[in-house]
Amino acid sequence: MKSLRVCTVILTLALSAKATATPTLRLVPPPPGRLYFEHLWRVEINNPDDTTYRVYLHGEVREATQGVVFRANSQEFDLPKGRKTVRSQDITAVRDAWYAAGYKPFYTRTGGLPEGEYEYSVTLMPLGVGDSGEVKVRLPGPPELISPPDGDTVAEPYPLFVWTPPMPPPGGEITYDLTVVEAMPSQTAEEAWKANQPWFESKGIRTTSLRYPASGRRLEPGRAYCWWVSAKVAAGVVLEPDAPNRFCVAAAAARTRLTREQVIAIILGQVIKPDSLKEDLLAFLGREALKPGDKVRQAFDSTETEITRPTWFAWLDDDFTAEFGHPMRYVFVDASTGEVTVQNAEFWPVVNGEPIWQTREELAGDRFVFFERPERQ
Repeated sequence: MKSLRVCTVILTLALSAKATATPTLRLVPPPPGRLYFEHLWRVEINNPDDTTYRVYLHGEVREATQGVVFRANSQEFDLPKGRKTVRSQDITAVRDAWYAAGYKPFYTRTGGLPEGEYEYSVTLMPLGVGDSGEVKVRLPGPPELISPPDGDTVAEPYPLFVWTPPMPPPGGEITYDLTVVEAMPSQTAEEAWKANQPWFESKGIRTTSLRYPASGRRLEPGRAYCWWVSAKVAAGVVLEPDAPNRFCVAAAAARTRLTREQVIAIILGQVIKPDSLKEDLLAFLGREALKPGDKVRQAFDSTETEITRPTWFAWLDDDFTAEFGHPMRYVFVDASTGEVTVQNAEFWPVVNGEPIWQTREELAGDRFVFFERPERQ
């Protein structure tokens, strides 16, 4: 009798477990600070039962002060045993949709919810199981203009423009349009922004910085300009700063260039350091600075360094007696600021597709060779 009672209890528990093995639903949280139509329907469903259910989803959004602002049902679908992830593209039809005034863009999938504090839920019907979440929606602000800062004087003809992304992040792809206009002496920055034709434009930028290109219309020394950036985010929303930044180009910017002799002194002092040199070294330097748009790479390598501003280029062969690949360095010196950048390499340089400093004429004398130790015999 005792064993019969034990079997009865086990059977009862097994039947009870099977009876309570109903499907479950879990929301996939949206990105912080926003909720779009497609986010509402992202759910994970688990059906541990052997039964295939005929179900649909009921979605609802409630704002803290206005109450329910949206509700709708999905089309019916079969839910067999196992796990299922539902995305917005799986919702091929929406039934019984209702939205409060001002919330149509959310329903038509062209926009997110306006700012507010929301509770949203999805229920698996007719089983009545579901999940809910909360989100505080804050609309992203426009990009912040960083550099050149407002009122700055730039000492170079190819300034670097830098800005921040919209915050909080709106999600999805963001592209930027940068515009520069000339500001006349009698104009405020805002007047130039609204009235003047673009001096330079670049559209569809995917980073938060842009070096003014050599191919752009030349920024004239001594003149003033205004610049701003427009951010294009999801659903065609365009975000712009409240006002542009104004900057001037220094009158001497276009004329200030380091001479070859000055560059040699910089490389000797900062890179070669002859007094502490212990290895063989043969050093080459061009007769003129490279121009924006020139490209440098090492032989047998397709990775190129594109010059964005006038730059002196030097090649330091750290073991010129070696025949093939061996340690060497490429040195880039900004022709305006003297800033030095060093790249490690293994093969001779190629500039704009042509190997340089390889012929007898280029190796002879001191036309290109500005330092060697020990001296070649």
